[in-house]
Amino acid sequence: MFGREPNDRELQDTMAAYAEYSKTGDTSEAEANTMMSRAYAVYLGLADPLNDILGRAVGNGKRSNPRRTNLDGGRVFDEERTYFTNEINANIEQAARYGLYRWMNERVTNATPASRDELLASYDWAYGCWQTPVEVGPCPAPEGIAWWTGEFYTPANKDKGYTQRSLEAEHASYLKRCSDKANGCFYEIENVTDRACHRSGRPCVGDAAWADYIGALIRGNHIPGNYLSIICVVETWGNSSPNIAACRKER
Repeated sequence: MFGREPNDRELQDTMAAYAEYSKTGDTSEAEANTMMSRAYAVYLGLADPLNDILGRAVGNGKRSNPRRTNLDGGRVFDEERTYFTNEINANIEQAARYGLYRWMNERVTNATPASRDELLASYDWAYGCWQTPVEVGPCPAPEGIAWWTGEFYTPANKDKGYTQRSLEAEHASYLKRCSDKANGCFYEIENVTDRACHRSGRPCVGDAAWADYIGALIRGNHIPGNYLSIICVVETWGNSSPNIAACRKER
């Protein structure tokens, strides 16, 4: 339940609760009910705060994940705290009966997320977050990091084996989708084009025609959706016969 050894008072209370619930002879049900009683103590403020249990469960899960050795050095990020708090609240009976710590810890131990460094690097590859000398919109956007956190720890995704390369492919696919204004995220094309314009020093910052041009190139599969390809195109500005094919960059 808590991810730590109990003190004497906690041990006595837990043994007493188990003894009461086990009078029916159903030991599995007695264990689940005892777990639930301990979970209620958390919510009543009579035991460890949920945030403390969550920190131990996620941090230890990252350190012991057999397929992601010492993931993030065991660091627990705010997006993970928010995600698991919401998950606990949405599944409180199931999590309480299984044990709050165990329920979260096993989700992390069994997952195959990319590291936070890999996630941030994939955003930079696609959107030029770190490569741009000025800030053009949040990069990465907080909601993007929160969304990927949910993807990483959703039980159905536990065997997907997320890597920096697989995330880069997802970003490229998203930028292609956004290159069609009908999909409502063309601002992503505008932002990444402006980042490339700032970095290259070309006079195209805020130029709608340039964003439309980049969007058309991505939409038509002339270049992939990534910053390296986009800045290559921007740097052809002024050339009488730009070689767009040469701007199909992957790394």
